[in-house]
Amino acid sequence: MDPGTNLKVVYQTAVAIKEIVEVVKANQQQCKRLSQRIDAITSAMKAIPAEELQRYERQKSLNNYRHCIEYCCQFVTQFQDKKSWFTKIFHKQNYREEFEELNLRLTQCATDLNLGINLKQIFDPELDVSDQATDLDDIKSKLDEVAELMIQKQDEQLRYIEGIEQDMEARFTSFKYQLELAIWKISDPQKAQKIVEEEHAFLHIPYYDLVLEECIGQGGFADVYRGKWLSRDHNVAIKVIRIQYIDERVKQDIVNEISIMHRVRHDHILNMFGACMEPDKYALIVEYMSLGSLYDVLRRQTPQFSWSDRCSIATQMVKGINYLHKLSKPIIHRDIKSLNILMTEHGKDFLVKVADFSLAKIRHEASRQSSYAPPVATLLWKAPELFVMHGKHTTASDVYAIGVVLWELATGREPYADMDVSMIYVCVSQGQRMAIPSNVPSSFAELISKAWAQEPKKRPTCQELLNSIKEIAIELDTNNKPMAEPQEFAAPSTCKELGCKGRICAKCHKCRDWHFSGDQDQWNCVCNYMNWTMADETRWFTRDTVDCRAWELFTKRDGATCLDSIDPREDPSFFLHDHICLCEKH
Repeated sequence: MDPGTNLKVVYQTAVAIKEIVEVVKANQQQCKRLSQRIDAITSAMKAIPAEELQRYERQKSLNNYRHCIEYCCQFVTQFQDKKSWFTKIFHKQNYREEFEELNLRLTQCATDLNLGINLKQIFDPELDVSDQATDLDDIKSKLDEVAELMIQKQDEQLRYIEGIEQDMEARFTSFKYQLELAIWKISDPQKAQKIVEEEHAFLHIPYYDLVLEECIGQGGFADVYRGKWLSRDHNVAIKVIRIQYIDERVKQDIVNEISIMHRVRHDHILNMFGACMEPDKYALIVEYMSLGSLYDVLRRQTPQFSWSDRCSIATQMVKGINYLHKLSKPIIHRDIKSLNILMTEHGKDFLVKVADFSLAKIRHEASRQSSYAPPVATLLWKAPELFVMHGKHTTASDVYAIGVVLWELATGREPYADMDVSMIYVCVSQGQRMAIPSNVPSSFAELISKAWAQEPKKRPTCQELLNSIKEIAIELDTNNKPMAEPQEFAAPSTCKELGCKGRICAKCHKCRDWHFSGDQDQWNCVCNYMNWTMADETRWFTRDTVDCRAWELFTKRDGATCLDSIDPREDPSFFLHDHICLCEKH
């Protein structure tokens, strides 16, 4: 573009910016300052002689300046748009960093143009600080307006979702609170530090991003809803905690508990996606399990369980609890009961996950603030040593509760039905237990008796329970074949280490996770990714059989080999690191 045309575009753009700035709906002061600085530079350019503009360096500088102010024009326009200005403010408030970047670019362009004007005076940083504060105060005065417009926009986008029109006032409050938080992070360093620390503890999900569709249960401390996490388009369970207000000390304790839950990841521990921590709205957002709790399934009597199903359910439950007990800082669940053992269908089988561990402070605060009494008391699963004052929860008291759940699983009945609280206290304290029906296999009955033994030291560990359940499953299998566990049908997980770039992780799995599980597609799922094929009925080989080096990876059933046992140093090319991660972090 020739210099004359370039100058014409510059003048027109400067005028356009000036007109737009007069009607912007947010960040008016910073937009106005930007326009004034562009006017000062553009006016000074009129003094450049025509012959000077023909020089290559001048043309290059002029061209850069034109591009810069064209971008400035696009930038300020977003605060003019009636349909979207409020979304910009909600997500980024006063755009401090963006304005700073634009002013820096303008300063550089003016320096390159060598206009002989006082740039230090024009681009005084103190003016920018003052403008930012003014714009932030203006946003604070528009909290209600922005929150209302955000609700209207959300309604327009999500009218097809049932329940979105509910809780209008609560969603308004949520939008307003989240914008206030964002402003505090900018304007109040002390509050900002606390907010950032909380955000690092777990994912904070705003209430306006949730839709409560149907109440599916009421627990000891929360009302549970099936719902939707809007921004992720994900079905979730939303546990609305019965707390109206918490002070800062209690809040920190609750944040710590939620943080622990959020960090724990295991196949048989309920996934926690995040939590809502807003005034009057405290909720946990967790994985949705379609069948509900084991307690609910047993009351419905559908689906009916075979003994193979019972062993599988018991195995998965105990695996989850064993994982908590074996952490470097062991976690005692403290509230194991069939209501906290959740289930969903997993192909032809069931997937079982343990919920609501590490929530003592939340339970205490909810019970203090709420008069709600759960229909099923935790007492039914409580170990006798906890009946005394200052009785301490231990892994053994968790195992006792597992014993009661195993009894429920075996009988399909509710524990201590038709017995009042005082009678339960007396019976359990004296070592009396519920009768185990004669139709329960003797080995399973013996397992229950060991788990709920009166003396904590006589109870098995979770690992010992797992070993026993495995033996019982083999014993009960008419074909004397090991039970296929539901998690073995899942595709291998990927490595979470950034350096591994999401490759299939060999060392994330135990040997059993690679066994043939009765579904031919499972072999294909593993082997096709690796470009392997079956050479005969019993062994798996690579397709590359050049120089007869056919590496054996898997053999069927009991002869399966774990990748962990193969040393990649024998032949590094064998593993093709583009496909499988063998990083030592696993």
